[in-house]
Amino acid sequence: HLGEYPRFPGVSAAYCVFNDASIHQNSGGKPLNVDVHQLIYQTAFSMGGVIVDDVNLVRFTLVNRGTDTLTDVQLGIFNDFDLGNSADDYIGCDTRISLAYIYNGLSSDAGTNGYGSTPPAFGIAMLSRPMASSIYFKANSNVVNGNPSNWKDYHNYLNAKWRTGHHLRFGGDGITGSSEVASFMYPSYT
Repeated sequence: HLGEYPRFPGVSAAYCVFNDASIHQNSGGKPLNVDVHQLIYQTAFSMGGVIVDDVNLVRFTLVNRGTDTLTDVQLGIFNDFDLGNSADDYIGCDTRISLAYIYNGLSSDAGTNGYGSTPPAFGIAMLSRPMASSIYFKANSNVVNGNPSNWKDYHNYLNAKWRTGHHLRFGGDGITGSSEVASFMYPSYT
């Protein structure tokens, strides 16, 4: 064509722009006046002679629309991991390849939302930067590890801390583990 169509990578793509031009409804945080351009595309490639054709990639571009220079900016990916029947899901991370993942804890994923005898796994990998931390929170109002309710809770989770500001601990549930401070929940490698 004559250039009237944008050129996107992959076999299919979706593009959207969102911003924080108003008070953040979930966190109550102040707007930074930042636009986020998000490109999601699917691709396929060969790895070791095997065709991998179910890969979704996401590219983020941030544009500062405000007058303030932003310094020490941290970015995080929030994902509400639910894989079929969420009651038997387990999470972990591989720090060597900056991957957070979820898998089914049983060989069969039961229930109306379950995948049956062939449960999948799902992961999010950081390709352009190393993963700095990985943590979880529960879908409840627990004051330690429940749903975030203000900007400080989000900031704490982003920095591998609980809502109370206490650091993630190595081992166990990350709250009552050892006295060793950790940055990754359920790491397969550290």
